[in-house]
Amino acid sequence: MKIISWHAENIKRVVVVDIEMKGDVLTIEGKNAQGKSSSIDALCYLLGGERLIPHNVVKQGEDKAKIQAVLADPITQEFDGVTITRTWKKGGEQSTLEIKLADGSKVRSPQEWLNEKISLSTFDPMMFCNLRPVERVEELKKIPGLDCSAEDEEYQKAYDRRHLVNRDLDKAKKALTEYEGIETVKGLRKISDIQADIDVADIKNTEINNHNAEMSKKQFEIEAVRFEYKTNEEKKEKAIKDKEAKIKEIENLQRTIEELKASIVELDTTYTELIEIGNKIKEKGLILKKELEGVEVKTFIDTTTLKEELLRASDNIEVKAKFERRKEIVSEIAELESSVRDIQSEMDAITEKKKSKIASFKLPVLGLEVGSKDIMFSGIPFDNLSQAQKISVSMALAMAQNPSVKVLLVREASLFDKTTLQLVVAQAKEKDFQIIFERVSDSPSSKDVIYIEDGEIQR
Repeated sequence: MKIISWHAENIKRVVVVDIEMKGDVLTIEGKNAQGKSSSIDALCYLLGGERLIPHNVVKQGEDKAKIQAVLADPITQEFDGVTITRTWKKGGEQSTLEIKLADGSKVRSPQEWLNEKISLSTFDPMMFCNLRPVERVEELKKIPGLDCSAEDEEYQKAYDRRHLVNRDLDKAKKALTEYEGIETVKGLRKISDIQADIDVADIKNTEINNHNAEMSKKQFEIEAVRFEYKTNEEKKEKAIKDKEAKIKEIENLQRTIEELKASIVELDTTYTELIEIGNKIKEKGLILKKELEGVEVKTFIDTTTLKEELLRASDNIEVKAKFERRKEIVSEIAELESSVRDIQSEMDAITEKKKSKIASFKLPVLGLEVGSKDIMFSGIPFDNLSQAQKISVSMALAMAQNPSVKVLLVREASLFDKTTLQLVVAQAKEKDFQIIFERVSDSPSSKDVIYIEDGEIQR
């Protein structure tokens, strides 16, 4: 199927253009932003279907837009004379499609008919040559039968799952480092048993403390009695000395003998009382001494060792907890690593599935191979091919993507030298393809070109 002519109006930068295909080669020229690209875009919107139509198709300031093409089919005549029309209203994102057959009848479900019968690809061979290696691989996968988007989506989901598992795995491994060298400690008593012993010791120590306090009190009382007895003894000695002094005074002072005698009698009485008091004190002291001699002084129980044992037991509980947590983390790491291996196996299987699919697909160019990062031709990376080889491969791929619509769109024809242009035209003619070139030019390069300026054809 080929194109006889097309008419576009108010589409993007186009005001109105009527283009007729004279032969199989057409060149559209013009300065930048004058409407030449919009003219070719309009054809893509019409024959490529809704997947190629952007928002805001209608030219700014206009109420509606339209693109119409008449088709030819010199081989089967199935599409001969078919007219396809697509229109848009201002502000509307949806378009209206109408298809008339050669006999004037309308197709009832035009979009379904278009999807089934026609599929215009916008694969640009020159654009393909200028892509990066990975982009070329992705573009190549758009060829019918070579699409790996389902496998890519499946692979990406597996990759995302693996990423999450690996994140948890790294977190678990980091947590494990905090428990390195932790081993369980055996042979220590329970904290409750140790604490019970400490409590018993504390009770006994309290009793001993009270007993010793009572003993100290009695010892203080004994000391007080001793002091009182000593004081009394001193008084006795002093009384004797006073008596002697008085006697001497009697001897020396006869005039005071009576008084001194009276004093002596009084002192004798006092002395007798003091003797009795002293005897009582002495008797009390002997009793207290005998009581003290029968009582053993008790010493405190040393709980230092028990408290150290308690500390070790407390540490052991924490160590045991860390040891158990370490076992849990090690188990978790093993499970996560197993999950990573399973997901990786799943990803490897998807990769092999893609490789098998690509390897089993019969590419349109003999000697062409699809790798994961670039395509190869006769074992040579695409970028290392000669310009002629690149053009030949790209043209073959472009034509393979347009099996029903034998039309190629080349937008970067301004970069062609004479030899490249001849190669492209020759290869298109060999496969009976129409080819439409878009070139940037300040003025028409020849009388055969269509030159567009301000959205309209100037010649």
